[in-house]
Amino acid sequence: MSATAKVQRSVREVSREVPEMLLKYLTHALDPAGLVQLADMLEIPCEGMERSPRWERFDDVVRLFEAASVLTGDLQLGRRSGEECFWDGTESSIEVLLSIPSVGLAVKGLVEYGTRIAPTRPLKITSYGDDHCVISATYLTPAFGHKVFCDFTAGYYTQLPLIFGKLASVVETRCQLDGAPSCLYRVAWRPDPSMRRDVPDPAEGPARAAEEIRRFEALQEMASSFVEARDVSEVLQRILDQVSTALLAPRYLLVTQLDDRQPRQVHSYGFSEDRAEAYADRILAGELSEADGVLDVEIGSEGKVLGHLVAFFTTHGTIHERDRRVLKAYARHATAALEVIASLDGARRDRDLAKALLHLARDLAEVGTSEDICARLVRAVPAVTGAEMGTVWRISESGDQLVLAGSVVTTSSDRPLPDRIDMSEMPRLKRAIERPKAIFLDASKVPASLAAAFRERNVAAAVPIVSKGTLFGIVTAGFRSDPSEAERVDILERLTGLADHAATALENAQLLERMQHETLHDRLTGLANRPLVEDRSKLAFAMAARSGKSVGLLFVDLDRFKIVNDTLGHSAGDDLICQVADRMVDCMRTTDTLARLGGDEFVVLLPEISGVDIAVEVADRLIRALDRPFMVLGHELFISCSVGVACSPGDGLDYQTLMLHADGAMYAAKANGRNAFAVQAPSVQEPRRQQLDLESQLHKAVENDELRVLYQPQIDLTTMRMVGVEALVRWQHPTLGMLAPDKFLPLAEESGMIVPIDAWVRRTAFRQAAAWSAAGNPLRVAVNLSTRDLANPDLPELVRREMAHAEVSPSLVELEITDRAVLSEEDLPIVIDSLHALGVRLAIDDFGTGTSVLGRLHSSPVDTLKIDRSFVRAMAEDAPEAPLVRAIITLAHSLNLDVVAEGVETIAQGRVLRRYGCEMAQGFLFSRPVSPDQIDVLCEDLPQLPA
Repeated sequence: MSATAKVQRSVREVSREVPEMLLKYLTHALDPAGLVQLADMLEIPCEGMERSPRWERFDDVVRLFEAASVLTGDLQLGRRSGEECFWDGTESSIEVLLSIPSVGLAVKGLVEYGTRIAPTRPLKITSYGDDHCVISATYLTPAFGHKVFCDFTAGYYTQLPLIFGKLASVVETRCQLDGAPSCLYRVAWRPDPSMRRDVPDPAEGPARAAEEIRRFEALQEMASSFVEARDVSEVLQRILDQVSTALLAPRYLLVTQLDDRQPRQVHSYGFSEDRAEAYADRILAGELSEADGVLDVEIGSEGKVLGHLVAFFTTHGTIHERDRRVLKAYARHATAALEVIASLDGARRDRDLAKALLHLARDLAEVGTSEDICARLVRAVPAVTGAEMGTVWRISESGDQLVLAGSVVTTSSDRPLPDRIDMSEMPRLKRAIERPKAIFLDASKVPASLAAAFRERNVAAAVPIVSKGTLFGIVTAGFRSDPSEAERVDILERLTGLADHAATALENAQLLERMQHETLHDRLTGLANRPLVEDRSKLAFAMAARSGKSVGLLFVDLDRFKIVNDTLGHSAGDDLICQVADRMVDCMRTTDTLARLGGDEFVVLLPEISGVDIAVEVADRLIRALDRPFMVLGHELFISCSVGVACSPGDGLDYQTLMLHADGAMYAAKANGRNAFAVQAPSVQEPRRQQLDLESQLHKAVENDELRVLYQPQIDLTTMRMVGVEALVRWQHPTLGMLAPDKFLPLAEESGMIVPIDAWVRRTAFRQAAAWSAAGNPLRVAVNLSTRDLANPDLPELVRREMAHAEVSPSLVELEITDRAVLSEEDLPIVIDSLHALGVRLAIDDFGTGTSVLGRLHSSPVDTLKIDRSFVRAMAEDAPEAPLVRAIITLAHSLNLDVVAEGVETIAQGRVLRRYGCEMAQGFLFSRPVSPDQIDVLCEDLPQLPA
């Protein structure tokens, strides 16, 4: 290419319509983050990107398409933009196009418009017939041709036959970019079987033709608003997104297929596209179940399965009933949405009905409150039924009245609706509600006192809103003129359809409202719980920042409450807690929040107070409110409380900081004799703050490579040779130095960090065992399993993969289960049997210190019993504890178990253990926990026990 041509090309201008259509398409194809990424790739601001003057230049337009193709992975963006352009430019001209006798003539009519879009590439029809035509397009300057513009033309002309009810295809049979004199497009069309209608009688003339145009226009309006895949996806994806906020699973699938003629749709959260499709195959094949941590709820209607809503949990643990209820609630919303989508196929001839059902389906997907559902339902009534008035009435709590929940009137009226209707005044309506049954009511036959409910309407259709036997209310449609009998049947059917959708929505809304209330309130007392008070504190601090006032926080703990539980039982304790809560509520302002944190602990949030004096006054009221005795299960009880007081800004500017101060102050109040309040206690706060800091740092210890594994030898007391080691974790803290397990493992257990820490220790120990074995020193490595590890049903598979990855023989692995393991008698043997099946050895650690795992395992395959160091430490040759140790050893031998004594520190202890027949021992007598290279040295030089 010459230099002149390059200069011309760099300033070449193109029609802005091409890039504008692409950008319009991309607003649907990409999320906001994707659009920002596209703008970054093009080095332009995202805001106002569609108005950029760069889209008049050829090179910039090509860069736009190339960048968008990379971002979306779609190589057909030119076609997509052409399709978008067709509907954008011809939506208002569909009626005119449909008046043209044939598709071929309509194509000819659009060719001139196509030339206007790209004047540098004129188009013309070279031939056409009943089912095809050929379009020629020529770049006047071939240097400014590009595949994007070729594809744009193809995409544009595929859409025209669709409005005629035809299926279309466009093939570029030759391309000017490949050396041809021009581009040739063969546009072919054929009837769409799904849109085939009976051939109209020609004698019906223009009236039938006008009706067909109206029907097709309604069809296209519905197609452009919802029937397109992206609109259906928007409804379903919205449901899936809401599910992901309601449950704690990390991944979700929504797989739908309305019938065999339509492709399935897969919506996902937390999956890549390929993995989502693969898991959809497995779900439809029935390969996954709750045993795999998969909660699968069918989406169905009238016995027909329309799809599956699936939550994938991470730990394959117990799936709670609440999870099922929430997922089923959202599945019902998906069903409602899909039912509306399916019904649109039969509603193409009725534009208003389709619009109303669509809006209602979208509203149902949003899962609003009961009030929102009623308001949205009543707005749909006129559009669906053609009524001049619509109302929704809810059943009162007493069940004998209808309470107005929403109304809409399409014509003006000066007569207000009553707020309530006593059903005893309308016995026919009452019977219809009780059955339930859809009816028409005549205004002339109702009491004069209720005539206002009709607002000059002569008749009203009334349909009960019922779901699974639960009556929520009625929906009515009022008409000035009396419909015919056939029209009445049709109106009742339509209104019943709306009522059914509303019933499902109301049932789900009430279910979700109850769940939300349960999530944010204490079940025993009905008070706010920790999440709710924390959330309200954010608003309180924001208000305080604007007004300059303070936020107070009281931490309340009942004094000696445990005595009540221990002496009278938990029922009495619960009763007392509820009575205390009732008295505390009476001490609150309407703006205050009283929350129960659990047990006998309460917290009070005091927004918008002038200072700590107000907080102290409330604390004093709470203490005095408990002065009077309580009657609990026939007993007169006295209970007091200790209150810690904290107030912003002096004690902090967020909930956690205030809580830390209030907690410390409460302990100070208890230390001062209880039944009192205290404002601050810095000496109590500091240790708690240090503990919180250490827990926070522990979360980063694994990723920062701060953990270390040391190994303590296990010695055969007969041969005095090292036969194995126990892997023991240490924390090399960046500022506190090497921390022993008792300094951080309890925190790890409480926070759940013990699971990744244990996994890291296993992987490290397995690799080391494999290395020793490869070097000719096959030492058995023992690693501990926590209760949290044992509660994971996937543990055996995790251990199997870890051993395989380390290439260690299972015979060199011993897994230790503490005698304090808290697991049910049903679950523990299952886990033990599965682990033993891997070929590893199993040991009971700290035997005699807990709930006796051995007693709960019965015949499970345990190999080793480890005597806790507390028994060994107190043992000498003639010590009274020696018979206990001897009994443990005898018990183990009777069960064919090996015995390892922990914490052996003296020669005397070792000699006694050997005399009693203990096979193995570990402890400081032989070695402290050491690094792997020191183990190699110890194998050659171990201390010996005198005979």
